[in-house]
This record gives sequence, structure tokens and C-alpha cells, in this order.
Amino acid sequence: MILRELLSGLREPPSALRGDANVDVSSLTTDSRRVLPGALFFALPGTRTDGSRFVGEAIERGAVAVAAEKLPATSPATCLSFPSILRALSEISARFHGHPSRKLCLVGITGTNGKTTITHLLESIWASAGHRPGIVGTIRYRVGERSWPAPFTTPQAPELQRLLAEMVEAGATHVAMEVSSHALALERARDCDWDGALFSNLTRDHLDFHPDMESYFAAKRSLFTDLLPRSAKPRRFAVVNRDDPYGRRLAGEIGERLITFGRGDDADVAPVEVERSLEGLRGEIRVGQERVAIASPLVGDAHLENILAAAAAAWAQGIPLPTIAEGVRRCRGIPGRMERVDQGAPFAVLVDYAHSPDALERAMRLLRSVAEGRVIVVFGCGGDRDRGKRPLMGEAAGRIADLVIVTSDNPRTEDPLRIIHDVERGVIEAGLGGIQEGAVRRAEASGYLLVPERKRAIRLAIEIARPTDVVLIAGKGHETDQIVGAERHPFDDREEARRSLREVVGS
Repeated sequence: MILRELLSGLREPPSALRGDANVDVSSLTTDSRRVLPGALFFALPGTRTDGSRFVGEAIERGAVAVAAEKLPATSPATCLSFPSILRALSEISARFHGHPSRKLCLVGITGTNGKTTITHLLESIWASAGHRPGIVGTIRYRVGERSWPAPFTTPQAPELQRLLAEMVEAGATHVAMEVSSHALALERARDCDWDGALFSNLTRDHLDFHPDMESYFAAKRSLFTDLLPRSAKPRRFAVVNRDDPYGRRLAGEIGERLITFGRGDDADVAPVEVERSLEGLRGEIRVGQERVAIASPLVGDAHLENILAAAAAAWAQGIPLPTIAEGVRRCRGIPGRMERVDQGAPFAVLVDYAHSPDALERAMRLLRSVAEGRVIVVFGCGGDRDRGKRPLMGEAAGRIADLVIVTSDNPRTEDPLRIIHDVERGVIEAGLGGIQEGAVRRAEASGYLLVPERKRAIRLAIEIARPTDVVLIAGKGHETDQIVGAERHPFDDREEARRSLREVVGS
């Protein structure tokens, strides 16, 4: 597109422009390393470095125009400045790619936990209803058999709008998108036209990015109080978890059609009688004034909550209850979300993405409720992230599990032992005592160990597990690498568990 056309009629036009506005723009990017000839390069401010440092590199690579909050002193390329570079990036990206969200039914899912599972459930329900669904989320971006890597839960605005355009081209009719608090704070999804928005819950996480919980909540809330009302879609709806304190606050601020889910009679969608086991969920839920039977291989109360959320969103769109139930039944499981690793052992091994205090506690409480034997948990905390949650996770593990093995989980540039000792403080506060590896091999042993090497920690948990025990490997879920320093090393909890089970159990 011609730059002048891209800029015409913007809600927030450039505050300054220097150079030729008639240049032909062939692509948009925020990464100088990905600039191609004809690109419009957006120099974004950052927490670690400023994009303005890379303007020269972008021009050398062929950028015909540069957008920044302040004009560069000199430049052979056309230069623009905007009052808000992030909002300009969002609006221009949507315009450049032809506003693809207007051609889709687009539902945004936000919250601390459950986003990935809810998108997969919605995908399955929509497919059961005869639609062609897509997913934008943590694990992969996909439509049908076509998929794209997912470097971010919610991509930068140019990549997001291009992805939605490619999904339209691939025949998608409905898209479920995980919308992270980072993306909301950084305006990445500001110019999507939403049909619906869903709030799962809010618990402590990402406080290395947000100053406090109120700021974290404000980012999530903006999807409902700012972005959704601005959408041009005619039948907008919001779905909110009434059991969550932040959800109840949010429900009082929403002006759109509101559907709630939760365990109480005051929720629009709620469980009636549901049996829980390591084999899954089975029973009835109430949707409005009607009941529908559900059966799902997904394990635990957290997944029941996710099923209620997806059912509420589907019901808001007018999808019949039998179709919703069929979609729930057909959703066979989500990678790294209470994923069973089954090699014929007489004990259960599950891998889960739980990496916040609330998510870890929920996972362990579930396993405590169904385990006939001990609950053994292997987990760590990420480096260069919120240090305050480390003892909280340790305390939850020490309070609920019988055996806790604290290990490494993406230490990044921090000393792994420092992270482990931060976690250990919480385990000790919960009253769990340290135990030697020799003693931990006794059938009734309880306590905690520090095993920095994650591979060895997983192997140890499987070696000491007895019939009827349950082993939970938490924190990484679907991830397939371990970040140490600035390098990524191949590592998959599920593969490590399978390998150990084959070697230990002989299956």
C-alpha cells in the first residue's frame, strides 16, 4: 500500500512527517533483522533496548519508512512520529492486512489460568457445529491441518493481523485467541473487532512485568471495558467467572451482554453433578435453565471450570447444547495440561503447565482428592521472573504434597540454586522437612529434596513412586526446551517421563 493511504483517516494521525508520503509499503515490522525492501519499520521503545537504535540497520536493509515516537535527527527514509507508537502500529497493521478480524467470528480469552484449554474446547465445539475454527495461543497457531509456530501467546500487531489474514485465506470462520496481559498492555490487539471476550480468573503471575495485581487486572479488564465496546460486531458478548473475586468485580463494569459461569446457582452456566477421576469428568451441567450431560477425558476441577467457560461462550453464540456436549466430548486433551504420561506403570504420571501459586495448588489439590497413595510433585520456578511467587509456590507444594522435589525450570540468567532456595523457604514454612535421597526411597517417606538437574529430578520421582502414588511434573507443560543463560536446550518433561518410565518400569 501507498504510505499516504495507510495514514489517511487514522484515529491518531502522525504528529510529524518528514519525507515522501507516496512511497510504496510492502510490509510492516518491529524487528530490524526482519526488514525486507519496502518495509515500514516501527521503532518501539522497550524495557531492555530502544528500537530507535536500530533505525540505521532497518534502512540499510531496505526500509522505505520509519515510524517512531520521535523523529530521527537525519534519515534518507521517510520518517513519521506518533503520539502513541503502539496504537499507531495496531491501527496501521489492521488496515494494511485488510481488517481480517471483521471477516471472522473472533473470541478473546484472557485470565491467568485456563486460556489454552478454553481455546481448544471452543475449537472442538465450533468444529462440531460445522464451522472451520482457528486458534491463536500459547502452543501453536492453527486452522485445520495448517499450523504456525507460536513464539508469543499473542503476537505483535503486524504478525497478529497477518496471521488472522492468513487464517481467513485458509478458510477459517471462527478464531479463539488467547489474549495475554502483555499484549493488552502493549496494545497488540487493540484493532481487532471482537465478537466476544472471556475472563477465566486472575491470580498472581507476571509481576515482573506489571507493578502490582491492580495493574495486572487493569490490563485484563481493558479487553472488556475498552476493546470489546469499540468493536463493530453487532452481537457482542462477555463471559466472566463469577467464582473469581476479580471476575465479580469485572462483571459489574461490563456494558455488553454478560454470561457468567461458576459453581453457584447465580451463575448462568454451572455444574449440577459431575464425577471427577483420573480418567476425566462425567455428569451434568446447567446452561441457562436447561441441563446437558457431558463427558470429557480432561482431568480435574480446573478443567471443569474451563468446560463451563467454553460452554458459556458457545451458548452465547446460539450453539445448541447437544452440539456443545459433543464438542466437549471430542476434545481429547491439551498438550501439557494435566497430560497423562502412560507407559503401563502402576502409578499415575501427569505433566502440567502450572507455573503460578494458584495453578500449582489447584493441580495438587485435584490429585490429592483422587490419589489413593502419595502425591509426589516435581517443580521449579523460572529465572528473571517474579521472585515473590517462588516461596508461595513452595508453601503450596509443602502444604499439599507428600514428597516435593524442587528443581530447575528455565533458570535463564539467574543462578539455579538461588531460585531453588527461594522456593525452599516456602516449603519449610509449610512444615515439610528435608529428606535424604536414600530415605526417600522408602515407601512411606515424606519430605522434600533439592535436585537442581531437572532430568534427574523427574527420574528420581518415577523411581520412588509406588503403586497408587501420583506423580505431578509441573511448570513447563508443553514446552520443548530449557532456557539456561541465553541459550535454549531441547527438553520436554513428557519425553523425559516416558524415557524414565520405560527404563524403570520396563514398559
